[in-house]
Amino acid sequence: MKLKKSFFTILSALLLSTAVIPSTYASAQIAKSQDVVIQHAQDNKQDQVKQLTSEEQGKAKDEIKEEAAVVPVIGIIIRAGVIAWKGYKTYERVSEAYVENAIEDHYGLKSSRSSTTLMEYQVGSEVFELKFGTSKWGLEHILGKHHPKYYYGIDFGKKNSMFEPNIGIEDIENMITVISFQNNNDDKIEKALKNGKRATVYGSWLGEEYTLVIEDGKVITLYPDGWNMVEYE
Repeated sequence: MKLKKSFFTILSALLLSTAVIPSTYASAQIAKSQDVVIQHAQDNKQDQVKQLTSEEQGKAKDEIKEEAAVVPVIGIIIRAGVIAWKGYKTYERVSEAYVENAIEDHYGLKSSRSSTTLMEYQVGSEVFELKFGTSKWGLEHILGKHHPKYYYGIDFGKKNSMFEPNIGIEDIENMITVISFQNNNDDKIEKALKNGKRATVYGSWLGEEYTLVIEDGKVITLYPDGWNMVEYE
């Protein structure tokens, strides 16, 4: 009797195992298949996002420009004591001594004169220099008239344009180098220096247009050409 019972117990176990094992295996396969489907769906979604980003990039830029154009932008306004920069920031007018100290600090000068040479540039067989300058020419003029952080009232009320506030002295040095060799400007400058004449040349730096003026072997001025124009109040 015990033997018969044991036989039926073993038989039942075998039947149960044949039902459970395939079922468990099938469930694992279904789960695995679902994971693959989900992964494929995620991959496809990522590809669609990448493709959409690529296709819509130009359109998005245009939309951003259009939105920016709708926003009212207040220009650069120079008042007696401050510069209102496009309606979102103001810069207080500084003193001439502040600009001179900034130049001396940048170049590590203990003292300086207007004739102090800060940089030299060679075009062909001729050399011109960026000098310390005065309110009328040189780096002091460039900063003191055309930079919002260093403006100290040069030619107040006259036509003027401003550099972007993040432009530094090293950027100005680099602008002079780059613009000097654009559009055959080096030939124009060399010829003017040889003949003792003024050279007014035009070029771009980081996508923006600038005017560079050189005379008597030195930089007279450098400024944005026709943009970032200021108004006075």
